[in-house]
Amino acid sequence: MAGKRPWLSDFHPGGNGDYAYRGGHKQFSGGADCFRRFRLTVGICTAAAAACVIASGCLPVSALYNTAYVMLPYVIEVVLTVAFVWSAVRLLANGELLRGYVHRQTAQRLPVLGAALALAVAATLVCTVIFVALHWPVAPWFWGLIALQFILILSSLYSIKVLRAARWTDV
Repeated sequence: MAGKRPWLSDFHPGGNGDYAYRGGHKQFSGGADCFRRFRLTVGICTAAAAACVIASGCLPVSALYNTAYVMLPYVIEVVLTVAFVWSAVRLLANGELLRGYVHRQTAQRLPVLGAALALAVAATLVCTVIFVALHWPVAPWFWGLIALQFILILSSLYSIKVLRAARWTDV
């Protein structure tokens, strides 16, 4: 079965009417202790990214409300953060042994999402600095927004490093 959801061909009907997964699996290489560190690191980076985006949206920064060249990259940043958090939670909730399609949708996709998120944060940061330069003096909230954007870009870049270093083997 090819098409929009090709992994559905990995599910086959069982004897009592339910479906059983008979596709491939991926196992985290490195053992349980290494996976705990991986889970903790990715979890902290993901939580930091979510907290920074939420905190940035709660700041009373006028540029986020009425300036299109600052709002647009921030909206893209929010969407990418939601996708990143969703994929990371899905990856971490499944444990060391992943179904093949879950691995493709999470472990293989997260470094790309992290890179896209880092680019969106960099764009938001550059646009915020341009806004500050054009509208000097600005409220002190802008410095909080800039600091949160730096924390967000650092957490997304570190998560990319950790996710790319993780090794998964076929089972």
